[in-house]
Amino acid sequence: MLRALGLPASGVTPPRILIYEADPAVRIPFVAKVISYFCDFEPTLGLMERYRIEGLLERCGRQ
Repeated sequence: MLRALGLPASGVTPPRILIYEADPAVRIPFVAKVISYFCDFEPTLGLMERYRIEGLLERCGRQ
């Protein structure tokens, strides 16, 4: 299927080569939404990581 689209089937390309540029009118709002969702969820990820590390240290006997 990838070859039919003119894309390499292996998925391996040299660095800095754009494989596929979607329609900017669709891509830009999508990317903005993904970044917004990440920024909304990032503080939660920080708390999860903080308490995971604290739990690891506690289980190892360090405070």
